[in-house]
Amino acid sequence: VIMSQNYDSKADLWSIGTIVYQCLTGKAPFHASTPQELRFFYESNTTLLPSIPKETSANLRHLLLGLLQRNHKERMTFDEFFHHPFLE
Repeated sequence: VIMSQNYDSKADLWSIGTIVYQCLTGKAPFHASTPQELRFFYESNTTLLPSIPKETSANLRHLLLGLLQRNHKERMTFDEFFHHPFLE
């Protein structure tokens, strides 16, 4: 969304991922002082991987990495999200 590109419903999955990450760590998965800096950060990093605390469970780590895939085509689907082991 911040990249001003067309997006689909998987943008909502990204948003869920950022919220879950913030609940886990108390901070955003990717940092910038302004929306413009965040946009530049996204443009210059084609592969984004958030720093997930090492004590995070394997299921939660897998969920976060599935939700926070920069490429929406590689991001998990809603079906995968709703049936993820972390949510069972």
